[in-house]
Amino acid sequence: MANGAITTKMVNTKSIDNVKHHVFRGTFILLYILYFLLFMGVSFIHVEYVHILALCIHLAICAFLLWRFNPFIDHALRPFDSDIIFASATLLLFNTMSAEVGTDNITKMVSYFQNWLKTRFFSAMGHVQ
Repeated sequence: MANGAITTKMVNTKSIDNVKHHVFRGTFILLYILYFLLFMGVSFIHVEYVHILALCIHLAICAFLLWRFNPFIDHALRPFDSDIIFASATLLLFNTMSAEVGTDNITKMVSYFQNWLKTRFFSAMGHVQ
């Protein structure tokens, strides 16, 4: 009977870890989508705010990693922790690249879109500016 209880507990722990893993992946994908939408929205408001957004995201990720992997507390790394570390590193890399490279391209795209709106949309309505 004790053997059956251990097996059931192991199965429940594995299924809980499996659910956590899927929730983490889904949350990470949602985070990327929200980040992209936020990046585009902030860049259309004012491109210089992208660097502030990037700094805030860097600080949030660093604070989470320091809290989660505090070296002053004894803990063992689990296989799920490697996913957290990889996802955080990927987000930091993507954030740095988008803040540095994206601002120049976004500025060009915004000015092109504004000129296109002025020439196409306003001229069709008879309101040339």
